[in-house]
Amino acid sequence: STSSTLNSPIHLFPHTGFFLVKLTTIDTINHCIDSTQQQVYITSVIKPLRASITYNLINDTTVWVSSFNSYGNFLNVYWYYDDGTIDSTYYAYHTFNDTGMHLIVLKLIDINNCVDFDSVYVQIKNHNSTSLKENLNFKKNAAVKIFPNPALQNETIKIIIESPKNDLELIITNVLGVEILNLTHQENLIELSRNLLATGVYFYTIKSKQLIIGRGKLIIE
Repeated sequence: STSSTLNSPIHLFPHTGFFLVKLTTIDTINHCIDSTQQQVYITSVIKPLRASITYNLINDTTVWVSSFNSYGNFLNVYWYYDDGTIDSTYYAYHTFNDTGMHLIVLKLIDINNCVDFDSVYVQIKNHNSTSLKENLNFKKNAAVKIFPNPALQNETIKIIIESPKNDLELIITNVLGVEILNLTHQENLIELSRNLLATGVYFYTIKSKQLIIGRGKLIIE
């Protein structure tokens, strides 16, 4: 029920929840009045944490990544690359040795120990004959569906390979690049028990006869 006559007031609400904010303008010359209103939701966090990646390819193998478009009072910044390396600066340069699609994950932690993630895939082009061979052994992730993702406790994670494949290999690593699981399968549906993985963020790679047919991020809550 409070009000202000300032053009850009700062208001402190008494508690969290939904509030109605109304703006009224008055034309003092013609004595016209107009108003608009909007419902806002107030949280207990002054600046909610949101991770957002900005990136730019410097050349065929090096990518520049930045957290500058993120917002919130974050204290810790972590960059995780799917080759197992980590950076902990607000922006970083990273060179990949393998061609193909690579996953980059940004993790932010704020002063309230809240955590938020953002991720992006980048395309690394051929830069030598060895990498060209490795690039030919990669196909787009569109052939693979994984759900639920994020996965909750006691849920069964299902991985579906759309086109017929056999001799499947599922490799799951943590954000440090350490291999956690390595499973082989002969059918197009792989079911994975949630209890096999602790809460956290993982990377998965799916191969068929040594051909990479899928890569991505798996979140366990």
